[in-house]
Amino acid sequence: MNNSEQANAAGGAPALVTPDEAAELMRVCKRTVTRLCDDGELKAVKVRNQWRINREALLAYCGLAG
Repeated sequence: MNNSEQANAAGGAPALVTPDEAAELMRVCKRTVTRLCDDGELKAVKVRNQWRINREALLAYCGLAG
């Protein structure tokens, strides 16, 4: 199930992306994304030991929100 399907299955809730996916979109290393999450600059939640980043907040941070 991809992120769009997850969002639809969750009743339109915002999709979450992994730090790897966010890093690819931002063209930075995964550590940079993790640091932004740790510093509270990206809207993200920690699930057990792993960050999940709000896709809409990520796009807004990158200036790609439409």
